[in-house]
Amino acid sequence: MQRLLLVTLGCFWLFMTWQLWRVEYAGQKLGAAVEISTVWDKIRRAPDDSHLQIVHAPSGQLLGELDWE
Repeated sequence: MQRLLLVTLGCFWLFMTWQLWRVEYAGQKLGAAVEISTVWDKIRRAPDDSHLQIVHAPSGQLLGELDWE
C-alpha cells in the first residue's frame, strides 16, 4: 500500500512539474518587442538601477547594453 502511495505521489509530482515547465517556458522567446518610449519611461522612473540589453531579434546578437544608476 505504501509503495502504491509513493508511486502515485511521484507520478503526480512529475506531472505537475511538467505542467509548470510547459506554462512557464514552452513556446516563449526571451524578450519582446516594445515601444522605445515605454523603455525610456521605465528607465527614467525606476526606483532602482536599470539594466537594458538591446538584441537583434532575428539573429539574437547582442547589439548593446546600458546601465542606468
